[in-house]
Amino acid sequence: AGNSYGTCFVWQVVNGEEYVPIQEIPAHESYILKCQISPNMKYLSTCSSDHSIRIWEKQFNEEEEEHEFVLNKVLYGHNKWVWDCVWTCDSEYLITVSSDTVGKVWNIDRGDVERDLT
Repeated sequence: AGNSYGTCFVWQVVNGEEYVPIQEIPAHESYILKCQISPNMKYLSTCSSDHSIRIWEKQFNEEEEEHEFVLNKVLYGHNKWVWDCVWTCDSEYLITVSSDTVGKVWNIDRGDVERDLT
C-alpha cells in the first residue's frame, strides 16, 4: 500500500485473515499512485506523481534475519504523473502509463525503455 506522503507499506498476511506490517519504505517525495509486487515475488514497483518509477528488490537482511525490499533502480522517462504499472508474467518487463499520454515498456534488467506505446 502507498500513501500521499510517498511511503510504501509492505504487509504480510497471517492465517489468511490478519495483515501485519513488515516494512515501511520512504519510496518517493510525493504521492504513490500504484505499488505492485512482481509475479516472481522478487521485485516491488512503485510509481508516483513525481514522474518516476522505482524498482525495489527483495533481499535477505542477515542482521534482522528477514527479507526486505531495497532500492534497485529508479526509472525516468515520463513527463507527468505515472498512474499505473503492471508486470509481465515473466517479471522481465514493467509497463507504465502516465498523464503524458505515453505508455512505456521497461526492460527491468537494463533499466531502460524497450518500447513507447503512443
